[in-house]
Amino acid sequence: MDMDDPLDLFPIRAGQEDVDWGAIKNACNGTLSNRGIKILRQGLDSYAKTVVLEKKYICKDHRNLFSNYYSKRFHPELVYCNRLHFFSTEKFSLEDLIIDPEQYQDRYLGYSVIRPVANQCLGRTIIEPYKIGKGEGRSFHCLVTPFKAHFAGLEFSVNGYPHISQDTEAMVCAHAALWGVCRYLSERYTSYRELFPYDLVEMSGTQYGRRAPYRGMTYFDYSHILSQFGCYPLVMTIKGENDNICPKAFQELYTYVESGFPVLASIGGHAIALIGHTIDYEKNPTPDENNLINSSKFLKQFVVSDDNFFPYALFGHLDDPENYGREYLLSSLQVRKGIESVIRAVCPLPEKVFLQAPTAENKAKKFFLLEMNSLQQVAQGPYVLRFFLTNSTSFKARKREIALRSFEANDDTSDMLSSFVLGLSLPHFIWVMEISTIEAYKRGYCIGEVVLDSTASQYENKNIYLRIGNKIWYNDTLETFGGSSTEFQQYRHNLGE
Repeated sequence: MDMDDPLDLFPIRAGQEDVDWGAIKNACNGTLSNRGIKILRQGLDSYAKTVVLEKKYICKDHRNLFSNYYSKRFHPELVYCNRLHFFSTEKFSLEDLIIDPEQYQDRYLGYSVIRPVANQCLGRTIIEPYKIGKGEGRSFHCLVTPFKAHFAGLEFSVNGYPHISQDTEAMVCAHAALWGVCRYLSERYTSYRELFPYDLVEMSGTQYGRRAPYRGMTYFDYSHILSQFGCYPLVMTIKGENDNICPKAFQELYTYVESGFPVLASIGGHAIALIGHTIDYEKNPTPDENNLINSSKFLKQFVVSDDNFFPYALFGHLDDPENYGREYLLSSLQVRKGIESVIRAVCPLPEKVFLQAPTAENKAKKFFLLEMNSLQQVAQGPYVLRFFLTNSTSFKARKREIALRSFEANDDTSDMLSSFVLGLSLPHFIWVMEISTIEAYKRGYCIGEVVLDSTASQYENKNIYLRIGNKIWYNDTLETFGGSSTEFQQYRHNLGE
């Protein structure tokens, strides 16, 4: 195509990746840095077969930074960006794409904005993890939400988590992590307004001096910004005075990630966002004195958004060979990062979650321990406890799906008891504790369930119901429902499923 055309197409050939990415770099007129190519190739190599370059793209996020910061320079940076669209299809033309875009939707991997910023060129980037080898099987759980991409009169959709690099001038790593959290929430929920990068800079406190150019940030800044955004953040100290991780604090952190909240984590001089986790079903944790195992014991890695790496990096323990944090040994930090490096975390909770995780978990545990004999009649322990916060509307919708499938199947596996929840009046958010045997947990099933009111105080006994097998404790009464299975499916919608 002519150099003045707004679109260009580049094949990514096996064995010729260096040459083909070099051609894309040249076509971007110096905006795509070697660092940017390296990060993109960390996740796209062997998956992206064709790249469509959209030239002179006007990015609302970069335009915001340009208007408030770069335009004030004596030699301002360029205002136009490029945008790269990635497809897993090879050997097609722009004409094919424009004439019949529907046939390429399933092969659309996402996009990345290339900003005219020295070195740190990656702007808004949305990649669908399940199309690039992430999430194979049931062990990978990650937050994603729909985004739209428009070019040449076409519309493509992609489900991903928003990612951006800091520019090391106006934006620092914490701004990049915060931008991802806020953009994810504003895209997924209409109650949150859309924020742009310089909005976050202006929302930073001034107690440490001017906000731009670059200055460091603390978890106080994270909490302050999220409060202005419309969240009600919870600050957690993960490490104690002896520099060891506090087990209870870590379990609380895991609970909020399991609940589907993006959590900002400080790992010593750097900030990342925890956006999911992987599970190791081969683990065999030791039960506690009550023959119970918290599901956090099956955690393998957190899935994170770190602006120094490709989205969906796996953040494991220091000795985990898959832990991307080991790469920091090769950087200027000269120290590997891992789960043990998390110092503090900030979780953007909704307003009406008054009951915090540790208190709610203790309440739920006491509730079902009173009925341990009934639990043992259904199945012998040890028992796995999976605890999370969720939206009652989504919870009911999932229960309705299960009830409808059960009605159609009408066999020994039917769980007609799920329809019980549909008639309950529930608060906007509820705490849920699922109880499973180890074997059932690994299959995605549970044998018990406790639901609590998230708006209750720590002194109130506002348990909504307890289910064990085909029995329900509700309003201080016990009912047994015949014809319903004693085990039922886990609720996984809280992590994007």
